[in-house]
Amino acid sequence: LGQAALLTADPGAIRSPFFLLAPEFLRLPLTILATCAAIVASQALISGAFSLTAQAVQMAIIPRFRIHHTSAQSIGQVFVPVINGLLALACIILVIGFGTSTALAGAYGVAIALTMVITSMLFFFAARSVWKWKWWKAAGLTTVFLLVDGMFLMANITKIVDGGWLPLVIAAVLLSLMLTWLWGRKRLSEQGDKQSLPTELLIKELERGKIHRVSGMAVFMTGHKARLPGALLHNLKHNQVAHERILLLHVQTLDEPYADATEILEHEILGQGLFRVTLKFGFADTPDVPKALLERLPEGMEFTPGKTTYFLGQETYRVGRGAGWFDRIRLSVFETMARNASPATAHFMLPPSRVVELGAQMTL
Repeated sequence: LGQAALLTADPGAIRSPFFLLAPEFLRLPLTILATCAAIVASQALISGAFSLTAQAVQMAIIPRFRIHHTSAQSIGQVFVPVINGLLALACIILVIGFGTSTALAGAYGVAIALTMVITSMLFFFAARSVWKWKWWKAAGLTTVFLLVDGMFLMANITKIVDGGWLPLVIAAVLLSLMLTWLWGRKRLSEQGDKQSLPTELLIKELERGKIHRVSGMAVFMTGHKARLPGALLHNLKHNQVAHERILLLHVQTLDEPYADATEILEHEILGQGLFRVTLKFGFADTPDVPKALLERLPEGMEFTPGKTTYFLGQETYRVGRGAGWFDRIRLSVFETMARNASPATAHFMLPPSRVVELGAQMTL
């Protein structure tokens, strides 16, 4: 209102109504204050991007990134180097491309308006799922929010051609990458189901004594808790040995931010030294697999970190016969994302000296 009153009295102040609203002697302090406010706001955006990325990684909707926890007290304080670099690069490109903050007004307006609309929609689902509101109560309040947010959005629709297309393009690219990653992981799971063998067959082979057993424990990580991991089958095929104790380990990410410490581990004794173990982590937890196994495995399973070997699968990908051009493009994008993902060794806090990777080629 103050800026509007200033422009009514002096239309020439349109060049910078915010700063011209203050007396001459206060403009330097006001500039310093505005700069500090911009720094605080940008830091909030950067921190939010880090937190969202960490949660998306835990939910497996994007590839793994190297994540550094910057606080021993607050698990939500994280630093993601890749995202930090991408934000810096994007900021430089936007400054060079648009030139002035005025030119970015359209992009900012559309982004804020859409954020408000999406937040109102998410409020409805939170009210129904988390707070257990009745549908009419949640829908009524959400409708009020959407009426206000919708007016802001309609007012900004005209800005799409004037820079407002930028947040739409960014959102479309990010959504495409996430859908491609989910598509690739689903196809990998389907191929794994086709190539896997029944657990009962492995137990029978171990009972017959045809497989040479070696001392120690082997942990085979699997994306599906009811399936034998490909790394185990490749180890039996090529090395023709099995450890005395074999853990089929599945890591599950919960919908809650933090897992209950008393329910983090489930285990099942399959026989012949074979165990099926599920570790549960919240999407904001750090998936420290060795620590969880050491603290939660029953004593009878004799878990010794220094004598345990972790086996991981390292896949390469190719398209099947008859695949169309769209699937080939998606596979290329998925393969690039998988190649640049943070190694499972670092993500699950595995000791590198105790990790063995076995390669396999998968047809998607």
